[in-house]
Amino acid sequence: MTRANELIAEAEKWIGYLEKKSNRNLNDFTANAGSNNYTRFAVDYCDYFGEKKSVFQGQPWCAMFVSVVFANAFGAETAEKLLGGHYAYCPYGVNHFKEIGVWKTENPKSGDVIMFRNSSGVACHTGIVYAVDSNKVYTIEGNTSSASGVVANGGCVTKKAYSLSYSRIMGYGEINYNSIEEDELMSKEYEELKAEISALRTEVAKQNSKMIYNYVDNNMPEWARPTIQKMMDKGLLQGDENGCLGLTDELLRVFVTNDRAGIYDRHWDGTSE
Repeated sequence: MTRANELIAEAEKWIGYLEKKSNRNLNDFTANAGSNNYTRFAVDYCDYFGEKKSVFQGQPWCAMFVSVVFANAFGAETAEKLLGGHYAYCPYGVNHFKEIGVWKTENPKSGDVIMFRNSSGVACHTGIVYAVDSNKVYTIEGNTSSASGVVANGGCVTKKAYSLSYSRIMGYGEINYNSIEEDELMSKEYEELKAEISALRTEVAKQNSKMIYNYVDNNMPEWARPTIQKMMDKGLLQGDENGCLGLTDELLRVFVTNDRAGIYDRHWDGTSE
């Protein structure tokens, strides 16, 4: 499934949702239906993007629907990147698309965001393009109705169709879905690099944490002290010019193993047999 199809599948989940007459039953598709613009999309919009519910709940919600569908499909951060910023006001959405260089006025394709204008030429309604043929563009819109033409405050989520030459189509935001793959690849490479760095740090810490025993004292494991003292008494082990033995745990184990085998109890006069 392409990223555009993932978005469309998310939008299709909400077909049949009706706005509410009050702030109740917001998650139910049909209960408490009314015409006061109360929806769960306002709640999700504010939760995703840090806006105030007291400002946006009860307001026209076609743009909030689009922003929330993108956030549901890809997460709020990626939705912001794809849309150029979340929007609850259609003119802001148009501005976002122009600012990030994805605005166009023709040749729609599935996954685009469609914008409609009012009689004054101002963006007034928005939706998601789910299909295009030689004559029509097909959309999923929030806060519209099944009636033909643009219905900017119709109260439900539904599918619509328009002639490609329909005069109220203002233009489209051509979403760069490839950027999701690029971001995910960069994120994967970053996580792999972090893992490699963490492994290196762990190894360095292991090396730095290795205990060095320079003297037969309380720092040296009790099980090794008799062997090391014996080797020193026999002249088999000497320190450096400062008397430091420089023994690691590995050397202690080797010396103790040899001692238990009786190797250091044999007489040696310094010459080979």
